[in-house]
Amino acid sequence: MTDHLDIIKNVADEHNAIKGNIKLVGDTVTDSEAKRTLEKLRSEWIPGQFDVLSTRLDKLKQSLNALKAGLNNHFAFEEEAFPPILGDMLMKALLIEHKQIKQEIDDAQKLLDGVNLKGLKREEVIAKEMQVQQVITRILHIIENHANKEETMMEMLRKALEHEDT
Repeated sequence: MTDHLDIIKNVADEHNAIKGNIKLVGDTVTDSEAKRTLEKLRSEWIPGQFDVLSTRLDKLKQSLNALKAGLNNHFAFEEEAFPPILGDMLMKALLIEHKQIKQEIDDAQKLLDGVNLKGLKREEVIAKEMQVQQVITRILHIIENHANKEETMMEMLRKALEHEDT
């Protein structure tokens, strides 16, 4: 039981870590960090600022790449550590959500790779900006919901495991 509690504590610590930026690619990024990063990117994305739009698109692409790499590592840890704790059905649900988050990030990357602002009218540029904003918001929402579910689940598991030890 202590091993299971250690795993839950480790994941909970990652989820509760307060960090301002995405970690380097290859490191893990917790669900909470991903949420904060996306919120920051969303707040920096101001429609109609054409002079800095290209730079913001590049920054967003880099951030999504780092976010994807970090979440992949975080998810890999959970997917290795959680099966004996969660059982088949909860593990299946967790894998479905991980897959959905990865797909949303892939879709966002494809959208950003396809954005070409040259020659677009002002209205078309603003429409593209709004589309990008919606994608960031959707990813943020999915990650936030996932993190909340995991944190609730881990708290319940921690209580159950601690109760068994007594």
